[in-house]
Amino acid sequence: QVRIFCFSDRVDKARELVDKTGDRAGAYHLARQYEDAGRFEEAIKFYTKSECYNNAIRLAKEHGMKTEMMSLALRSTKADMIEAAEYYESQPGSIDKAVTLYHKGGRVSKALELCFKHNLYQALGAIAEDLDKDADPEMLEKAATFFLKAQRYDKAATLLVNAGKFDEALDLCMTHNVVISEDMAEKMTLPKAEEEDQNKYRNKILEKVANICVVQGSYQLATRKYMQAGNKINAMKALLKCGDTEKIVFFATKCREKEVYVMAANYLQTLDWRRDQEIMKNIVNFYTKGKALDSLANFYDSCAQVEIDDYQEYDKALTALNEALSCMGKAKMKDFKEQESKISALQSRIALLTRFCDIRRMAASEPVEMVRQVRQLIQEPNIESAVRIGDAYALIIEYYASSSRFQEAYQAMQELRERIPNVNIAYYVSMRTVEAVHRAIGIPIGPNVAPGRKTLDKDEVPEDM
Repeated sequence: QVRIFCFSDRVDKARELVDKTGDRAGAYHLARQYEDAGRFEEAIKFYTKSECYNNAIRLAKEHGMKTEMMSLALRSTKADMIEAAEYYESQPGSIDKAVTLYHKGGRVSKALELCFKHNLYQALGAIAEDLDKDADPEMLEKAATFFLKAQRYDKAATLLVNAGKFDEALDLCMTHNVVISEDMAEKMTLPKAEEEDQNKYRNKILEKVANICVVQGSYQLATRKYMQAGNKINAMKALLKCGDTEKIVFFATKCREKEVYVMAANYLQTLDWRRDQEIMKNIVNFYTKGKALDSLANFYDSCAQVEIDDYQEYDKALTALNEALSCMGKAKMKDFKEQESKISALQSRIALLTRFCDIRRMAASEPVEMVRQVRQLIQEPNIESAVRIGDAYALIIEYYASSSRFQEAYQAMQELRERIPNVNIAYYVSMRTVEAVHRAIGIPIGPNVAPGRKTLDKDEVPEDM
């Protein structure tokens, strides 16, 4: 029917019909009618509707319609794209269009050649996205060199990776802080080979990737690459920097390496293990499996000190010190003299602590004897290595105050102040007792007394540290 309308010179009717039905054959016939009539824009439009892009491109080319020609070529066949690219290459100011069409048409090398010749960095960047490991290595290296000169180090590194130049790419990443992405790292992860030399190269590249990832703060990626290289120790070191406790515990459990166990336990000690029994359990477990009994002894020693400093639980501290002594006795330290010295120090502290625990139990039944023995104990030369002087004096002060012997209680307070200048008595003795003593003897409480807090001088370290 379109043919009939055209034959009877009713072109407008033919056009309405084509617009309504979208018939390709009708659109082609109508386009030819417009071309014969010299109405080239309408002809191009209906050639496009009929999907006869080569005719549309031909008309656009013949009549200088560069913008229309570009969009048409991109919708046509690769052969048409290349033909259009050759046309644009010959036209001043149209090299960027030629590059795009050569690229889309499959003539990548030609597109790159034009980019290099005319310094088209943006166009080359778009092409580089499609250049993978299957591209011509020589072309990849040439493109990388081009980007290096333009100081586009990220693009250059990606191209070098695709070209298989891993060492050069990694040196570039390190020198110019190009972030190694997951994709780049995977491309540099070669499959395991049967030949030893190839596996050595594979592991060397993996460790180099991991080292740079650590510097860049990509700790989890670094951990994975170290593991693939078989370096469990460095893998754990990278993982520790993440601070992900759950992953650290899981890794140590699965890894089953002595040094890894110890590293995990050392990390867990930096956490609030006092309030989390699971963390404490893992610390003991990891040191035990890591055969680091000297470290486990030190941990039990820390536990004992916490029980004393934070809770005044001397019986629990004594239990922890006995565990420390047991571990230190079984440890295999390289320096035997140092080990013997530590054992001796622990035995001395345990002896003092045992005496103090026994004395505390006498408070209710034999308070007078308790006071006598406390005064003997605080004269021991190394008493402060096991017992806080304030806690020892607190037994005396509390007893005298409860017996209404306030003058003697105050005297004991003064002795404590001589032993620990600027001490806050209320840190060791209940505030109620302190107030009762001062009220009974008529002496006002000094400014250095506050509930539950110790006044520090400039050389003193807070005990909770």
